[in-house]
Amino acid sequence: MPAVELRRFESLSRYDEFCWTPSPASLRLLADARDILATSPRRMTVRQLYYRLVARLVIPNNVRSYQNLVSLLTKARKSDAIAADKFVDRARSVVKPYGYRNLASYVNTIRNGYTRRPNDGQPHYVEVWTEKDALSAIIADAADPYGATVVVSKGYSSYTLLVEAAERFRRQIGRRDEDVGWVHLLYFGDFDPSGEDIFRVIGAELRALTGYDHFAPEKVALTREQIDRHNLPPMPTKSTDSRTFGFRVAHGDEAVELDALPPEELERVVVEAVEQWFSWNVREQVLETEKRESAALGKALAGLDDLLTGEDEEDDSD
Repeated sequence: MPAVELRRFESLSRYDEFCWTPSPASLRLLADARDILATSPRRMTVRQLYYRLVARLVIPNNVRSYQNLVSLLTKARKSDAIAADKFVDRARSVVKPYGYRNLASYVNTIRNGYTRRPNDGQPHYVEVWTEKDALSAIIADAADPYGATVVVSKGYSSYTLLVEAAERFRRQIGRRDEDVGWVHLLYFGDFDPSGEDIFRVIGAELRALTGYDHFAPEKVALTREQIDRHNLPPMPTKSTDSRTFGFRVAHGDEAVELDALPPEELERVVVEAVEQWFSWNVREQVLETEKRESAALGKALAGLDDLLTGEDEEDDSD
């Protein structure tokens, strides 16, 4: 564990009046947290960091421990004891106004933005479902190169979400000569009474809505094998959950959240699960078509150059 000097943290920015004197135990915990963040290839949620600390046996796995960590990290970031930009909050979103600064910006978006969908022409249709909104960005980034649709159910799916999914599956089934084995739902959820039941309900409801008997969802994560392989930290099942008894009979009394799986391992599992149904030969043919179409589009847009004279393209990222 890296040596840490006990000192008084004082804000140098917008928290000018915020002062904090962490205990030696807090400093040791922050040192472990900084070590984990420094080796992570991407920003982490507080909950992901929590599970990494639990896995290192730095802190116990219980609600109070998690709440204490949230409080500690908030103070540490306010006082610049730990970098705020190492964290991401995927459970909350920012909605920006849609539009362009000028005509040049719009035309250049068209000129540079044409792409064919990665799943065009693919023999298999794949959707990746997860109950975990906080992990959806990692899952979506991993699935995006393959054109897989990502669905975030946030727990039990609404009936509206299931009806919309059934319609997508029916369209895909109708486009294929055979109705066996072409449509895949890959599920990522917690290994606990609710997580297992959510997976069961999704499969049963979609089979009923589509009339597609051969539809067989696969729970890719989290599984008992993954828990054992990565030595993921468990927590007791909730006795107040009506599904707990059946879960205990089948799996025992310990539950594990999907968040406990290291982000890089979650990404690897998503890629492996989706790629098995992906044809790179088909993708190369689609990219050749995209190249020809992009060239034709560029020629068509060249006629607008006179109209755009004097307009500079501006950054639309704000």
